[in-house]
Amino acid sequence: LEAESVAQSLDDPVRLGRVQLWIGRAHYYGGKLREAIGYFQKVLAVAPMLGDPELLALPGAVIGRVLFMQGQFQKSLQLLDQAIPLLEAAKNRHEMLFAYIYRGASRTCLGDYSAGLSDLKSALKIARLSQDQNAEAMAHTGLALAQMFAGNYTAGMESAQTALAVAEKSGDAMFRYSSNSFVAWALAGLGKFPESLKHWASARDAAKPLGGRLLFRESFAAIEAETLLQAGDTNAALSQAEEALTLAKVAGSAIAEALAERALGRTLTAIPDRVGEALAHLSKSSTILEKIGAKYDLARTMLAQAKAQIACADRSGAAKTLKNTVSLARECKLEAEESAARALVAELGNA
Repeated sequence: LEAESVAQSLDDPVRLGRVQLWIGRAHYYGGKLREAIGYFQKVLAVAPMLGDPELLALPGAVIGRVLFMQGQFQKSLQLLDQAIPLLEAAKNRHEMLFAYIYRGASRTCLGDYSAGLSDLKSALKIARLSQDQNAEAMAHTGLALAQMFAGNYTAGMESAQTALAVAEKSGDAMFRYSSNSFVAWALAGLGKFPESLKHWASARDAAKPLGGRLLFRESFAAIEAETLLQAGDTNAALSQAEEALTLAKVAGSAIAEALAERALGRTLTAIPDRVGEALAHLSKSSTILEKIGAKYDLARTMLAQAKAQIACADRSGAAKTLKNTVSLARECKLEAEESAARALVAELGNA
C-alpha cells in the first residue's frame, strides 16, 4: 500500500508501526481477518523495541479479537490477558471495552461461563461510564453472544432486545443488523422459529447499506440455516447451510465452519435419501469444535451426531455418542441437551 511505502521511506519505525496498525484495522473492519492479523503481527513484533505503549497494547488486543472471530479461543484469551493490563494502564477505555467483551466471549466459548460473565459485566460498566449509546449496545451485544453460546437463551434475548432498542433509536445499521441477528438466534433457541425468521429477515434488510463482509456473518448464516430446518423448510436450510460453509471457509473461521458443518449434517439427516451423507459433516463439526475447545457447541453437535447415527441404524454408535453427550452437557450445564440425550438413551434401551 502507498501509505506503508511512504512510511517505510521515512525510516521512522514508530510512524511505520502506526501506519501498519491503521492498515490492519482497516482490514479487520472490512472483514479481511487473515490480512488484518498479518499487519498486526508486524506491529507486535517490533512494538517492544519502540517504547510506544499504544503500539504495544493495541496490536495484541485487536489480534485477540480477530482470533476470536476465527474460533481460536485459547489463543485469543492469551493475547487479551496480556493486553488488558496494558490498556488499563493507558486508560484506553474504548479498547478496554472491546477487550473485555472478547475475553468474556472467549472464556465462555471455552466453557467458563461465570468468568465470561464477569468480563462482560466489566465491559458494561465501562460502556455506561462512557455515556455512549453505541458502546452500551456493543456491551449488550457481547453479553448476548456469551449467553447464547452458553444456551441461556432467555437472558440472551433480553440482552439482544436491549441492544436492538438502542440500535433502533440511533439508526445505526451495523447494530440493527447484529441485534436483530442475536434476537433471531435467541428466538430459535427458545423454539419460536417463525418469529426468529422475521428477525433474520430484518437483519438482512439492515445489512443492505453496509455492503461487503459483515462480522459474524458466516456464523449467523449457519445458525439461520438451523432455524430454517427447525421451521420445516428443508430445501432453504440446505441451501443456506451450503452458503454458510462457503462463507466460513473464505473467512477462515473455524467456529463458523463447525457450525455450518453441523447445520449441513442436521439438514441431511432430515432428508431420507441423503441421511448417509450427514455423519461425515457432523463428524467434521465435532472434530473442529473439540480442537478449538468449544464445549457448548460440541455437546450440541454430538447430540445431532447421535440422531444421525440412529437414522442410519447405528444403534451401538449412537449409544456411545449419547453417553459422551450426557457427560459433556452435564459439565456445561446444558439442561435441554442433557435431557434430550437421556431421552434418546431411554428410547434405545426400550427399542
